Amino acid sequence: KRGRLLSLVGTVQEPHMRALLSSFFSDEGFMDTFCETPASIQLHSAAVGGLLHHTLNVADIALEIVRQHPELDRDLVLTGALLHDVGKVRSLKVTTRINYTPEGNLLGEVVQGDEMLTDRIKGIEGFPSDIALKLRHILLSHHGKREWGSPVEPMTPEALAVHEADDTDAKVEYMISRRK
Repeated sequence: KRGRLLSLVGTVQEPHMRALLSSFFSDEGFMDTFCETPASIQLHSAAVGGLLHHTLNVADIALEIVRQHPELDRDLVLTGALLHDVGKVRSLKVTTRINYTPEGNLLGEVVQGDEMLTDRIKGIEGFPSDIALKLRHILLSHHGKREWGSPVEPMTPEALAVHEADDTDAKVEYMISRRK
């Protein structure tokens, strides 16, 4: 699955977004943590490695939306899909069970993800401010509604595509786990 993630990163054409993705996923320590982190405590992909599994599913669903709507910015959607839950590496921990970290409890994964994204963007020379804003919006709005934990709701078609891909995978995964 790591290889598949890196393969998707390699399909991003916009150089700044590809550099951003590489800054995360070429970082061995980050990648190890990302691949071990669950996607949730109990709702969906709540297991070691669940975040990687969920992220790849979201990317696949988001790319299908782009296939249906080619006027969307594919690189923006894919980058957003691959990074939408990046804050979970700081927000969830696994011991004998899955728990929130103190940061996860007090700040939440959306805020953590935005901080991580912003920090990495600062390290990439000449990163366009409009792309940074659009990516931050995708991460901040990916839960879809304020009552679901989003500081803002999706206001671009690319942000909506990532939200819908995330929501669809989480809900289907949850229903499958309940059926089992």
